[in-house]
Amino acid sequence: MHGTGPKGILVVGIGPGLTALDVPGALTAPLLEIFSGAAKIADNDGWGPALAAVFSNVGAFPLPARSTDAALVLALASGAYTVRLTAADARPGDGLIEVYELP
Repeated sequence: MHGTGPKGILVVGIGPGLTALDVPGALTAPLLEIFSGAAKIADNDGWGPALAAVFSNVGAFPLPARSTDAALVLALASGAYTVRLTAADARPGDGLIEVYELP
């Protein structure tokens, strides 16, 4: 990220939400982790209904209510970050990471 101040971002880790798109073998319990260098600065294995409005504001596709997909809203300073999506339940599968800048 570039700039002079922190930027708000939405990070979404989709697994179960992919099944509606006929993606076979999707992660059943995604775990999002955000790193700055080697330091983990945030993680989450779920999301709440309050984020539905944030999804809509940035053009992200909506997740099914009560899905076990993961999402985070963060304010990040300029710099390089790594997003990792793994299985919280240790079951392998396919997932999708989306990152949006908040207005």
